[in-house]
Amino acid sequence: MKEQFTKLRQFYRGELSYHLFIATVAFCVIIVLTFILGLLRPSIAANVMEFFANMVRDAGLVDDDGSISTVAIFLNNIRAFLVTACYGFLPFLFLPALSLALNGAILGLFAAFYVNNGQSLLVYLMGILPHGVFELPALVLAMSCGLYLCRIITDYVRFNRKGTVKPALANIARVMVLNVLPLTAIAAVIEANVTPLILAHFMG
Repeated sequence: MKEQFTKLRQFYRGELSYHLFIATVAFCVIIVLTFILGLLRPSIAANVMEFFANMVRDAGLVDDDGSISTVAIFLNNIRAFLVTACYGFLPFLFLPALSLALNGAILGLFAAFYVNNGQSLLVYLMGILPHGVFELPALVLAMSCGLYLCRIITDYVRFNRKGTVKPALANIARVMVLNVLPLTAIAAVIEANVTPLILAHFMG
């Protein structure tokens, strides 16, 4: 296990560092820009909020009694993160960037929705940050891995660079198992059990 963490640290400091930096910066910029857009166009923020609420209901994340299912949240998020990383198997398209933009836009427009409806940004942050401290890094890591994988696959197709795909997949597997998986599990527990209590306190 110690060897796996050593290889993981080397991967972070080496090949993944550029993609992780780009994904983090782009994610933050998109949140800010879409927040401004939502303030300027309140109807867009309202429509996205309604769409997301319907998506959560259809995904079965809320139990019949109105409580949030920890298992459902975990499975839904880890599935989304895996799909985001696997988008990288498609060369040239860099589809993980689309997932990055979509998730960043949702966060920015949600913040605008709260402000447009007279709620403090503090309430919004209290609903996001407790589990977001764990979930958002997991999300950015998955996106970064997807971007990295897409570059590796693209280089393999363009230049026939053999011997690069297998090590890349091994490194991505380490990130997903040793980092993304536990971060997602912790986030799901907090989102289902702690976040509702915090929101009830601030909105009550």
